[in-house]
Amino acid sequence: MGDSLIHFISGLPRSGSTLLAALLRQNPRFHAEMSSALAPLVNANLSIMSAGSEISELLDARQRARILRAIFQEYRSMSSEREVFIDTSRSWCARMPLVSDLFSGAVRGATKIKTVQGV
Repeated sequence: MGDSLIHFISGLPRSGSTLLAALLRQNPRFHAEMSSALAPLVNANLSIMSAGSEISELLDARQRARILRAIFQEYRSMSSEREVFIDTSRSWCARMPLVSDLFSGAVRGATKIKTVQGV
């Protein structure tokens, strides 16, 4: 991805993650969607390429990683030319290890959480 990092916002319902994305979107340098197709695209492709499917036998780990990186890169490039790209989805909390592996730890994430009293 070069210098074009994807930043992630994820959070529990009613924790303020949507508000945070809306506030960040006010900056003309930032692209921050309320929700996007990126997480569903990644999740669907992971499902197709995971153990137990026919395709999993046809792809090795390196090929899977290249395909998934390409999804991130192409989605980012077709969605916005803004300097900072932020994607929001609750599923990123569960996918951070995958994303970190794909991009050698070069990811940034923010997770909004409620206080125990707020739950």
